[in-house]
Amino acid sequence: MELRAKKAWEVAMGPAKTLPMQAFMAWMSGTSVSIFSILITGMILMTPFKTIMSVQQTFAPLERVAKGSSQKLDLTLQKAAFIAINLAGILFGIYRLSIMGLLPTASSDWLAFIPAKAYSEISF
Repeated sequence: MELRAKKAWEVAMGPAKTLPMQAFMAWMSGTSVSIFSILITGMILMTPFKTIMSVQQTFAPLERVAKGSSQKLDLTLQKAAFIAINLAGILFGIYRLSIMGLLPTASSDWLAFIPAKAYSEISF
């Protein structure tokens, strides 16, 4: 039981090992809007999304009831850490989009939604 809990912590901390590599790749690709930097940023965003969606499948082999035992291993804390680390990866990807200027954060990004001013009279 203890060995499986230790292995579950290793699985939960696995995504944390990829964050420094993703940060290095993002730094190497630069902040300009180019196909390479957009692809790197897309990978930084999509990998944690896919990983979060497969939490149950990732931890399923470790939760199984051992032979001769009637209790199931509770991996709630490990799953929470796993999800939190992947959310940190998503936040890094969003930060990266912000640095590249691809997020609409300024008021000038929303000018298309401001209604045109209606003038009461026009002189020619």
